[in-house]
Amino acid sequence: MRGEVASNSSIAQSQVATLQQAVADANDTQNPNTDTQTTLQGNTKLHSITEQEMDMVGRFRTAFQTDAANIGRVAQAMEIQDQQLAQKGE
Repeated sequence: MRGEVASNSSIAQSQVATLQQAVADANDTQNPNTDTQTTLQGNTKLHSITEQEMDMVGRFRTAFQTDAANIGRVAQAMEIQDQQLAQKGE
């Protein structure tokens, strides 16, 4: 493997940790308070928009969690493959 790119799982795991921290930070986000006393049409629209935004945040969290898990698995698989190639002298 001289002169070739080799995997470095510590870098990948650092990125995984960064993504996981972003998800944890997003999990700490609270739903905004909305007025439930008035019946103005604008208030109803605000409720709808707030629900859509919170749904979108949830989908981003799920995607980030999936990406973090995939990065970790790929990094491990690449490191195993690099070790096997090194043992074979390739």
